[in-house]
Amino acid sequence: MDPANDTVISMVTHLHPNDIGISGINSPVSGSNLGTNESIEVTIENFGGDPQTDFDVSYTLDGGDPVTEQISGTLNSTESMTYTFVTTGDFSALGDHELSVTTSLPDDSDPSNDEIAATITKFICLPTANCSLGDGIQEFQLAEIDNNSGCDPDGYGNYLDLTATMLQGSTNDLTITTGYGSQYVKVWIDFNDDFAFETDEIVVNDYVIADGQGGGSYTETMPLEIPADALLGEHMMRAKTNWNSTVPNDPCESTTYGETEDYTANIVLETGITQNFVPNEMNISYLENNHFAVSFKALNQTEPLTISVHNMLGHTLIENRILNVNGKYVYDFDMSYAKPGVYIVRLGSSSFGKVKRIVVK
Repeated sequence: MDPANDTVISMVTHLHPNDIGISGINSPVSGSNLGTNESIEVTIENFGGDPQTDFDVSYTLDGGDPVTEQISGTLNSTESMTYTFVTTGDFSALGDHELSVTTSLPDDSDPSNDEIAATITKFICLPTANCSLGDGIQEFQLAEIDNNSGCDPDGYGNYLDLTATMLQGSTNDLTITTGYGSQYVKVWIDFNDDFAFETDEIVVNDYVIADGQGGGSYTETMPLEIPADALLGEHMMRAKTNWNSTVPNDPCESTTYGETEDYTANIVLETGITQNFVPNEMNISYLENNHFAVSFKALNQTEPLTISVHNMLGHTLIENRILNVNGKYVYDFDMSYAKPGVYIVRLGSSSFGKVKRIVVK
C-alpha cells in the first residue's frame, strides 16, 4: 500500500461571471515635457469568468468632465489588454494633475477594482550636461549681470537672483565666454510666466561661438532681441549651450557637452518705469525658522497683487492676494514645513510680475 498517492490537492478559484477593472495607468508619466495632447494608456483586466464585449471606459482629469469611450472586441476571462484613449489629455500646466480611470460594466460583481487613480506631475526641468572640459558658459554678461560662473555642478546653474534689466523692443549685447569652441547658444525668456520655455520665447537662436575651434578661451558678443510687445516685469531667463550641434528646442533636454544657466530678465519701458509701477525692488527678508517677509513699494499701483511661492517642480505652495496699504505691499509667510531647497517667489498681476528666489534651510 502507498498512502502517498491517496490524495490530490487542486486550487479552485471562484470567479464572478461579470467583473472587469483597471489594473494600471501606463501613460503619461511625470516629467518636464508633458503637453496639451498627451495619450492616456491604461491596462484593463477581466477578473470574471465570462468574456466581455463592447464595454465603456472613462477618464477624469483634474476634476473635469468624464471622457467616455467604448472598447469594441472581446476581452476573455483572466486576460488583460492595453487601451489608449482616442481623446488626449492636457497636462501642460506645471504641478500635479489628478487622473482617474474607470470601467463601466452592467452587473459588475466587484466595483472595488473598477477605478484607479494616479497623480501625474509636470515639473520645471533641470537639464544636465558635461562642462568639465571647458564647454558651456564660463562667464555671462548681460546688462547688469557679469557672472563668472565657471562649470556648474552637473552642467546646471541657478542664478535667478541675478537680474538683467532690458527695454521693451530693444536689442541687447549678450557676451559669453566659453572654454571650448563650437559652442551653440540659445536663450529663452519666459514672458508669459508659465514656468516653461517655449519656442516663441527664444531671444537668441543658436549663435555659434568659435566655430570649428577646440579647447581655449573664447569670448563673443551676440544680439539678444526683446520683442516690442514683451510683457513688462520680471521673468525667468534660460541660457543653454551645446557643443558642435544646435541647442535642442526642448530646453529640458540634456546634452552630452554644454551647460544651462537660469537668470532673471526685467523688461521695462523706455522711460525706465515698468507698467503701473515706479522702479523698485521686491525685498524678501529672512526672519527666523524659515519665516520670510516680503515688501514692495509701488506708489503708482493701487490694485491688489497676487503673491505665489513655487518649488522647483513648479508646484504652487502659497498663493494669496495682497492689498496696497499706504503705498506698500507687505506679506509674511511660513516655510518651516517645506523641504530645504530653492523656491521661487512671484509678486504681481496678469500684466506685471517680479520674481525672486529664496532658500529654505
